[in-house]
Amino acid sequence: MKRFDWYTEIHRLDAEADCRRITEILTTHEFPWDIEQALSLALYRTYAVPSIGQLLAENSSTAPSAAPTTPPSSSPRSCGTVSNRDGGAMRCGA
Repeated sequence: MKRFDWYTEIHRLDAEADCRRITEILTTHEFPWDIEQALSLALYRTYAVPSIGQLLAENSSTAPSAAPTTPPSSSPRSCGTVSNRDGGAMRCGA
């Protein structure tokens, strides 16, 4: 397809009646990398933050009843600090 074919297709569609098609075009053709990064960040914030992970483990009806609520001592998340992308240090669970 040419450069503006998806743009033209989106503007041809009705926003209310064709909202799913517009979303599909945007997520698969126009902004796939951006959507993947947003999903990665959302999943990270949901499962990698210790306090949220503990809350999910305690309240999830699908989690086993004997699920640990704290990370094992060998987990890198149990350390006092972790390094971020810029080389600085951040407190775990902070």
